[in-house]
Amino acid sequence: KILSHLRTPMLAEYFDHALTLSEVDARELIQRIQHTVGDDPVECVAIEIGVDTPAVMRWIEEGRSIAIRSLLKSPSDRRHQLKCLPLMFKRGDHVDIEPGELTDLELGDHILFCGVHEELLKQTWLLDNDRSLRYVLTGDDVGHSVLYRILNGVDS
Repeated sequence: KILSHLRTPMLAEYFDHALTLSEVDARELIQRIQHTVGDDPVECVAIEIGVDTPAVMRWIEEGRSIAIRSLLKSPSDRRHQLKCLPLMFKRGDHVDIEPGELTDLELGDHILFCGVHEELLKQTWLLDNDRSLRYVLTGDDVGHSVLYRILNGVDS
């Protein structure tokens, strides 16, 4: 438990809630994690939707919706899923263990993900990079050169 506090306080909170899972639910969760990450070592990362996730923050501030499942897609090929999954979702005092992937995000939401280290690193592209996030959400792979944007009337 001490180690979980050192890594992220949200992980310690997750363990507190996970201890209340029935044996059947706990087994299903373990199988889901194994199915998602395979035999690779699992890491956990907690994010807060806001200034730490600038691309997601801007998307939401523009009045657009984004669901958790969008943060599970590969930034290089949106047809592929990253080897990670949400373990816990927190909005205010509401906590959801194994949140639904269709949950729409709001500024201030907290999500605890587990997954393969390299896949969690890829996920940061979606959180930080407007172009990567736009591609995953819309399929538009907007050119990034200034000339391309000017010729095609593309904003950023």
